[in-house]
Amino acid sequence: MEIALEKPPVKSVETLEEGLANIGITDLSIDEVFPKFNKFVDDHDDPSKLKPHRIYALRLDRLAEGRPLEEAQFLSWRYIVGGAPDSLLSADVRVAAEDKHVFSAFSQSRIANETVAQLEKVITDKSFSQGTFPPRLLRVFGLMFAALWLHRPEAEDFKDDIFIPLPGASDPLTAGEKYFRNDLAKALHEEAKQQIKLVTETSS
Repeated sequence: MEIALEKPPVKSVETLEEGLANIGITDLSIDEVFPKFNKFVDDHDDPSKLKPHRIYALRLDRLAEGRPLEEAQFLSWRYIVGGAPDSLLSADVRVAAEDKHVFSAFSQSRIANETVAQLEKVITDKSFSQGTFPPRLLRVFGLMFAALWLHRPEAEDFKDDIFIPLPGASDPLTAGEKYFRNDLAKALHEEAKQQIKLVTETSS
C-alpha cells in the first residue's frame, strides 16, 4: 500500500500560516518524531512534514436512516504542526461556503495522535491491499466516533476504501481493525439508531 498525502489548496495553506502567526507560531517544521512515516514520505518525493489530510463528517440522523457513507461532508483540512509522538499539535482549516478557508482550531489532539499512529502501522503492514490511498479522517460526532479513512480515488465508489476505527470506537467496531464500506456502514447505522432512540426516550 502506498500512502499519498493530498496537496491542499494554496489558500488553505496560506490561511493556516496566517492563523498560526496570529497566535504567535511562525515555524511550521516538525521534528523527526515519526521516523518511519517521514522516511516513507521522503522516499516518495513529498517533503511535507505537516501530514495534511481531509476531515469528513457523517450526520447521526442520516446514518440512522441508512444513508450511504458517500454522504460524508468535507469539513476541513487538518495539519500536524509540531509536538512529540504522544502530544501532537494539530491545526484545522475549515472549508466554508464559496470555497472560503477559515482557521478554525489549534490543539493538542488525541485524535491527531491516533491518526498518525495508525498511519505508522499502515505503511509497514503487508496485509493491506496494493494501491495508492490518500488518508482522510472520518468523524461521527454524535457517536464520538473517528476512523482513519484510506480512500481509493480511482474507484467509482467506496468499495475498495479501508476504514480503521481509532480508540474509543463505537460497539461493535474494534479499534485498529480494518473494515470495508458495507461492514462499517452497517455497524454505524445500528449504533446511530440506538443513539437516537436513547436520546428520544431520555428527553420524552
